[in-house]
Amino acid sequence: MLKKECLSIPLILIFKISCFFVFIFITFTYVIVGQVVLPADKIDNRNLCEEYNGDWYSVNEDGSRTPIELPGKISHNYTIETIIPDGLNKDIDSLCIRSQDLNAYLDGELIYSYSAKENRWFGITSPECYLNIPIFSEDAGKVLQITALSDSGIMYQPYIGSEYGLLLILYSDRWHFQICQLRMICFSLW
Repeated sequence: MLKKECLSIPLILIFKISCFFVFIFITFTYVIVGQVVLPADKIDNRNLCEEYNGDWYSVNEDGSRTPIELPGKISHNYTIETIIPDGLNKDIDSLCIRSQDLNAYLDGELIYSYSAKENRWFGITSPECYLNIPIFSEDAGKVLQITALSDSGIMYQPYIGSEYGLLLILYSDRWHFQICQLRMICFSLW
């Protein structure tokens, strides 16, 4: 009788542990499959982002306008403009553009300015970075004019969307740079 009791205790323990792991497996499988297969509970427009392919014009010194294509090569000191299109999603709040010293005007009114002139010791222009110019669906039909300095003369693809969506697209497009940066940080600490 003593032998049966000794053998039954480990079997009960094994059964309980097995049930626990089966329960955990079913729970995680349900969560993972539910996230992939089932529809979202609500519509989430926080991650809106797309390439802005509107018509861009280079504004010459005499005031004439020349159509240009972005991305592309333009002069080092440039003024470009576009008309904000109708039908923008109400959750769009930014136009993301990669540039250096920049001023953005909406129908002649300054809405955004970037310059690191006060912070730099050397050089003529600020470092190139991604700048989020605030635009909204209410701005449809207005002229957005961008005046900027560029060392490279390259105008990159502009994006339009929510600030969160713009960050997602920038990080997802440039993940290999983040890995390189993390490696450099780890090596510097080593």
